[in-house]
Amino acid sequence: MESGYIIFIYCKFIFLQRSGGKTLVSKKHLTNLGIATLLALFDAINGSIPAHVPKQAVQARFRRDVRGFVSKELKRLVRRGYAVKHPTRGEMTYGITEMGIKKLREMNLI
Repeated sequence: MESGYIIFIYCKFIFLQRSGGKTLVSKKHLTNLGIATLLALFDAINGSIPAHVPKQAVQARFRRDVRGFVSKELKRLVRRGYAVKHPTRGEMTYGITEMGIKKLREMNLI
């Protein structure tokens, strides 16, 4: 594989993203990492909308060198409305919204 590509692997899905340079994707669209993070969140909560899990449960589904990027991507998903924050006594937890599930269904990932 050529250098200059970052590979995000989640279960059986492989996402390639070009490293460096300008992105041609609009800010309104999800990146490959965003899609993989949303799919990992869906898997962590078993598709339940009222459920919420800590970010470590989502990060555990990725390689160790990508987990920092996943944390930032969770925050972006919350801003875009695909995920929701749920504060608890111990830590911040995250859940998926109906809009997030709809997006995954549009892409035929679930």
